[in-house]
Amino acid sequence: MNNSGFDVMLPAAAIAGVMIAAMVVRSRAMPRPAWVNTRAGRWLAGRGPAYLSDKDSPPHFLLVTDLDCTLTMDNHTLTKYAAEISSVVDAGTAEFNKRWEAMKARRDKNCVLCYSTGRSMDIFEVLVSEQRARTESVFPDGPLLLPDVLITADGTSIHWLEEDGKLAYDVEWESILKTGWNVEQVRQVFMENPEVAKYGVDLQVINRLEGFRVSAVIEGEEASRIAEESIRRAIDECKSRID
Repeated sequence: MNNSGFDVMLPAAAIAGVMIAAMVVRSRAMPRPAWVNTRAGRWLAGRGPAYLSDKDSPPHFLLVTDLDCTLTMDNHTLTKYAAEISSVVDAGTAEFNKRWEAMKARRDKNCVLCYSTGRSMDIFEVLVSEQRARTESVFPDGPLLLPDVLITADGTSIHWLEEDGKLAYDVEWESILKTGWNVEQVRQVFMENPEVAKYGVDLQVINRLEGFRVSAVIEGEEASRIAEESIRRAIDECKSRID
């Protein structure tokens, strides 16, 4: 725990936009970053959502976790493993849920659960639905908990839990991303540069009209390394033409 009484645990998930501790340190010598005036900044300043019993204090504990192959697995992934793995995974999720709820009770609810996933919002909802169907009759505590914060699409979309129990889209975060984020130029690189076009643009970007993410699905570590180098070169070339 630091002097503010705020614990941070960061599992393996890549938490775009939520590396709060490092940002706070840097901000002391820099102009106030844009996120300070967002919902996240207000929460850390002690102006949390009303459903928290101690909403006037920063969260006591923040847990940020990935979902796939971390907190759970989808049905397709589970088919790659022995049948008993499904029970092990779901039992682990159920045990996590019980421990989290117990800690919230001890800390008077002032704990924040955040899922950070590469899934878009609708694909996240598919995971929640199929995981619930798979677990609720076998492990009553197994269905994924509703998070306080949901970060999707690799950090480009954030939802916050409201008092009505629904997740609300963060328009302030969207506004920040719109500043200096030229997604159309990146899409153009993917579709027009011959070295990169062969990887294609992830269909979930086009079909679900994500506003800020462009991605490619590439299998294998070596292929991913080569693709990254190609994409970086193409973006640098694009930047040099603009400059």
